[in-house]
Amino acid sequence: MVRPEHNLAYAGEGAKWSGVVGMALTGMAAAYGDDLSPYLTDPGKKVVAQMVGVKIDDAENTYDHLRWEELFRPEYPTPDDVPPIRAVLDDTNMGLAPVPSYPYYIGQSGGGADQQKTPVHPTLGDGDGVMLLGDTRGLAQYYCDAGTTVQYEEYPPIGHTYAGPYWATQMVPWVNARFAGQAAPSTCGSVSAGNSLTD
Repeated sequence: MVRPEHNLAYAGEGAKWSGVVGMALTGMAAAYGDDLSPYLTDPGKKVVAQMVGVKIDDAENTYDHLRWEELFRPEYPTPDDVPPIRAVLDDTNMGLAPVPSYPYYIGQSGGGADQQKTPVHPTLGDGDGVMLLGDTRGLAQYYCDAGTTVQYEEYPPIGHTYAGPYWATQMVPWVNARFAGQAAPSTCGSVSAGNSLTD
């Protein structure tokens, strides 16, 4: 996840991945030692309790959607209103993290609406059902602008489930070529405009 709060809004609308959003939110809070219970609605508390220690396979297909306003009490209408959530989201936002000095290979698929039943987000755009094309483009551009060598590829619209294995078939030769001493290729300059990672 490039900018996790975008994934909360996007993947949370898809029946396949919505439960994984709840699992990720619960896991991130646990990893940072945060107690979300003062901020949660009763249904939100049930989701968090159900997702403790759950792995991805068991979280898939558990909810039709998980929206912020269903999980959090009305006095906390956005992540900005919950200090521990805001801190975790900022700390895990790759657009706020230091830029790597080593070459990067980034691959991203679309097709989330057809393949994973996650609707296209009205402002964040399409993705693979979990990850957003615009966020990944934004990350590639962020790295390119800082001088990192990036090879960014957009895969066919095969959705998240199939994009992982497809990525592996492209990543292994890329890594092997680096170990063989070949210079990393760059697609910087041809990456389409992406989502903002900082505002």
